[in-house]
Amino acid sequence: MTRIRLNLRNLSVTETIAKGRHIVTAMTDNAAFPNPNPVLADVTTTIDELAKASASLQAAKSDVATRSVSQDNAETKLDQVLTQLASYVESVAGKDDGKITSASMETKADRSASSVPSTPAGVSASVGEHEGEINLTWKGVANARSYTIEASTDPASAGGRTLALPLPQAKLFPI
Repeated sequence: MTRIRLNLRNLSVTETIAKGRHIVTAMTDNAAFPNPNPVLADVTTTIDELAKASASLQAAKSDVATRSVSQDNAETKLDQVLTQLASYVESVAGKDDGKITSASMETKADRSASSVPSTPAGVSASVGEHEGEINLTWKGVANARSYTIEASTDPASAGGRTLALPLPQAKLFPI
């Protein structure tokens, strides 16, 4: 027995509407199907309802996109105006924090001296996939921008350390 495959799940709303209209057209005055159930007028009404709902949704999406662009433009303009106003306040107030805060603006904190970051925790090594390859992992250190990896055959002796990077087979995984 032949089975019908509508494949509606894989169609967009527009494609479903077109398919529905095509089926209604093919079945209208089709002698092989004299009494369709549901009647073709009901099917056409349902197709029209979906088309109307889809058009309404597309109009709403377009309106949202337009409003979003409008908001982005207004936000950019406000950012520029507030930045200009901050420049004015700074030029008048100079380094007088009281005057700056009286304008409801914040002052930047003085730069602090940099500090030596802590030693990474959770350091572990495992054998890599290739001969001579070592995979290193460790818990990342806050504000660290880079890591220096040293290798030594005698860790107790500071003079026995060598810089281990770059090694072509090294895989480093700060976590």
